[in-house]
Amino acid sequence: MERGEFQLHYQPIVELENSRIVGFEALLRWMHPSRGVLLPAEFLGSPDRPGPDSLALIRWALRELGQRIGRWQAGLGGTLPVTVSMNMPVAVLTAADFIRELDTLSSENGFECHSLRFELTEDQIRDRDAALTTTWRQLQERGVRLIIDNFGAGDSPLNFASNLPVCAVKLDSSLVSDTPSHPSHQWVKTILSLAHSLGLECIAKGVERPDQLRVLRQLGCEYGQGHWFYHPQDQDAAFLLLSEAAQQLHPLELDASSLRPFELFASLEEQDLNEIARHCKELAVPADTLLIREGQVGDRIYFLQEGSIAIYRDSRDTQKFLMTLEAPTVVGEMAIVDPERIRTANVRSVTPLRLLSMPIATFVSFLRRLPLLAGNFRHLLAQRSR
Repeated sequence: MERGEFQLHYQPIVELENSRIVGFEALLRWMHPSRGVLLPAEFLGSPDRPGPDSLALIRWALRELGQRIGRWQAGLGGTLPVTVSMNMPVAVLTAADFIRELDTLSSENGFECHSLRFELTEDQIRDRDAALTTTWRQLQERGVRLIIDNFGAGDSPLNFASNLPVCAVKLDSSLVSDTPSHPSHQWVKTILSLAHSLGLECIAKGVERPDQLRVLRQLGCEYGQGHWFYHPQDQDAAFLLLSEAAQQLHPLELDASSLRPFELFASLEEQDLNEIARHCKELAVPADTLLIREGQVGDRIYFLQEGSIAIYRDSRDTQKFLMTLEAPTVVGEMAIVDPERIRTANVRSVTPLRLLSMPIATFVSFLRRLPLLAGNFRHLLAQRSR
């Protein structure tokens, strides 16, 4: 610490359905002058029984993380669109001055605590949740949530999740199988079902191959982390990724000009364009993303500005291909015109997409009171039918 050889690196956590970054995990690294980059397992010891030096280092990492979140938030204009998590031993969480230190970090660096997630292993909290009662209430008041790390590696009871502010479980990397016939497949399916029934999200660790990703998607796992998506990034590279994620998540401001090139909004008055812009969100979607799943109409309609999509009768069977559509078009319009038809089709991106999304109810209200918009919409539907 005195020589400044410790750093925090940041590994993105992504939404498996579309690879969108939803968070980062802060990972401690020792940039050793002769041995190179050392991982925590090589110098921190057991997370269940950390020694005094390890505890001091973890407190340093927490302060460093607080400062980094504050700088990122300032660099993005005052908002942080993702959460940042880090491993936090119970011995640190239950220290008498921990909450006070957390509040000081938040006020001095200008960030809200709800951006933070603390990761604890099952073994750390299974038998010690009583000692955490006061702390977790204080964390909950500040918007901090817990993630159970390496879940599924042990006995994995979830009874303790009911009295802790747990928001998610992280599947141990040993459970990330590549085929449905793997022994861990049914165990993961059971864990996901149980976690979802308790309102918990699931993050898979160690995703390194596309076949693993495919199986996790099929099982209904929401989020993933691993080298298939991103390696741990230094603070500068992480901020670039964070900036891109913020651009994807921020709603459009009152910029009617951004809507003008899209054919659907042609010829509308400036006032109407401004109102539509308020209800629109701009999205960048990577290729091979399932936009609409069979049986799920959803509550948004998508206006495709760039790219192409494929429509299938069954997302699991590419032989049941129906058609490919290029921009400009409207994705999900059958949820408005004929709600039953959308249940028979799946829409998947072929190329990277750029699109606008709007709540269906809002769009219907625009169609009812804006004749030009309704006419443009009918024109696009007529093009589709030819």
